[in-house]
Amino acid sequence: MLKNTVILGDSYSTFTGYIPEDHGTYYDPAGPWYVTGEGEERMDCDVLKVEETWWYNFMQEHANLLLNSSWSGTTICNTGYNGCDNSKCSFVARFEKLVNEGFFKKNRVDTFILFGGTNDSWSDAPLGEPIESGWTKEDLYNALPAFTYLIHLIKTNLTDTKIYSLCTR
Repeated sequence: MLKNTVILGDSYSTFTGYIPEDHGTYYDPAGPWYVTGEGEERMDCDVLKVEETWWYNFMQEHANLLLNSSWSGTTICNTGYNGCDNSKCSFVARFEKLVNEGFFKKNRVDTFILFGGTNDSWSDAPLGEPIESGWTKEDLYNALPAFTYLIHLIKTNLTDTKIYSLCTR
């Protein structure tokens, strides 16, 4: 049993009503569609119930979900689709917000699941080079520096936590 678990993810880990209200969702019980932000274009999806999501099934069998901080369409880095500034909802921004709000001091987290990277690839976010320390604000607009920074933050703030990183493309 993985006990108290936090998920930091993208659309694959969302479902309306199971993520914070201000987070964008992909999977919604109201219908198998997602407004892409480009007018009325819609994309079909086949997940209509929370019981059909990977994370819900996994949690039922193996863990207690403390928080699912997933947000559809988000990148790990601060560069989003069409080069937009994603610094309010990126993986980096969401994790920093949890740290700043004291979430990890108030909650015992045994397992942390990082499930992302798809949107960094699909959005053509700049790749950059891995950096091990001394990150600048500008560095975090590139995928590899942002990923190494995020891993650093996770390891620094969750010292006694099992960390799983699942990246998809």
